[in-house]
Amino acid sequence: MSAFDSELRRVAIHSAAASADLTLPAALPIAALIPSIIGILGIRAAETARRYHLSLPGAPALPSTTTLAQQGIRDGSVLVLSQSSPAPPVRHCDDVPEVVSATLEADDPERGGPTTRITLGIIATVFAALAGLFAVPGAAGAPRVLLAAAAATAVSVLAMRVTGCGEAILRAVACCAALVAVAALAGVLTTSPPTAIGSLATLACFGLLELSPRISIMLSGLSPRLSLVGDLDTSDHVASKAIRAGDWLTALHAAFSASATAGAIITVLTSPQWAAVGFGAIAGSLLLLRTRSIGVIATIGGMMVITTTFVAVEVKGLAPGQWVAAVAASLAVATMCLGFVAPTKAMSLSPVARRVVELLECLALVSLVPLTVWNCGAFTAIRDWA
Repeated sequence: MSAFDSELRRVAIHSAAASADLTLPAALPIAALIPSIIGILGIRAAETARRYHLSLPGAPALPSTTTLAQQGIRDGSVLVLSQSSPAPPVRHCDDVPEVVSATLEADDPERGGPTTRITLGIIATVFAALAGLFAVPGAAGAPRVLLAAAAATAVSVLAMRVTGCGEAILRAVACCAALVAVAALAGVLTTSPPTAIGSLATLACFGLLELSPRISIMLSGLSPRLSLVGDLDTSDHVASKAIRAGDWLTALHAAFSASATAGAIITVLTSPQWAAVGFGAIAGSLLLLRTRSIGVIATIGGMMVITTTFVAVEVKGLAPGQWVAAVAASLAVATMCLGFVAPTKAMSLSPVARRVVELLECLALVSLVPLTVWNCGAFTAIRDWA
């Protein structure tokens, strides 16, 4: 090829309106070639100024200050002539407060969203409980707790209806407050000691935990019933009932677990006997065993009950301090192994191990019955009568 030919590139130019095979100088900048290419292709000038550029198919635009030789364009190459959209006009600010307000509204998250409404509903419930707690004159006791729990129940139900969201959370709060109100009412009517009320309430909550799935199915309308062929529910209706049942189950699990935790803690703190200590240890262990089916609420409740039990044993002097420290350290090591080491090794329980855990749960639940009777003073009454 001659020197004259080496300074030229025979390329095919394609645009949206036309195409042509052209011979272009390889040493001139691309910006100097574009006006001639536009004239040869017969492209009419637009009303708005637009910038044209050359590019390989499927590639970004070639820099306008470079040449075809510098970009490695050879004979037979296909180039695309296209135009870029004009840059948006620069907006000048003539009202600073308006711009600041618009910017803050754009960056600020949505106000009044579900999270905000749920939080405000819980805050209102707490304030109502505090108002009920301090409204009754006299020393702290069952009447104050009864009014506080009743106020919390009413406000949480009202908040659930007003906000229209967070039904599972507010429903759990309402159920827990209702259980506390029932226990406080029993204390007011029977003048029983807090140890007896707490142990009976804890035992009742564990029994209700066993019935939670059936209660949620019944409340959501999923329970089987006799119906005609034409009255069968659609798949969408059944799906909505299933979601409602799941929300009810979550709320019941949270409410019963929290109530059982509160009852066990009250039992441990208000009794100096070993029966209360054993009751708290077994109740906390039972909550921890329910973690796999209930969730984190059972884990937190079990840890709170067991921690309170250890503190009560140490404060009341029921056992030497070194024994309490040794048992607490052993349980801490076991908890760390089960919580951190076992998951990393992907440990899975065999069917036999699962049955053993279920058997331990059953034995722990059964052992709560005589301890509850003991905490209620039945054994002492029988001994005095005999």
